[in-house]
Amino acid sequence: MPSTTEPTPQERLAASRRALVRHMRGDGTPEDHDDLEGDQPSPAASYGAWGVVKRAMRAFWRKHPVGVAVDLARPVIGKYAEEQPFKLLGISASIGAAAVLLRPWRLASLGAVLVAALKSSELSNALSSMLATTRQDTEKTG
Repeated sequence: MPSTTEPTPQERLAASRRALVRHMRGDGTPEDHDDLEGDQPSPAASYGAWGVVKRAMRAFWRKHPVGVAVDLARPVIGKYAEEQPFKLLGISASIGAAAVLLRPWRLASLGAVLVAALKSSELSNALSSMLATTRQDTEKTG
């Protein structure tokens, strides 16, 4: 006798499709409505230009090497914070004090930072996805 709690193959397929569409959109939150209908506005459209910028920056950060390093370090730091919170606080305070005293932002010029950012292919990907989302939103509303 089949269990009533297990989804049918059609329900699993629909859930898989929704998860794929959410992943392709860059959404991390599950949605109750069916993503394949197309009549619902995209999450970026519901917040206007600010939503488009936030979504593009999330996509940029998700692919950035520092973002990957932060994601990898988060579980280790979280475990360390649970075990020794005051030691972690002391370490972070000393790193902050060293940053204030050494002023590392004075070592790199603004032009060098902008050139490095513009050379990055991830920035161009984020900008193109932002423009594509804006174009799709205007086509849906227009």
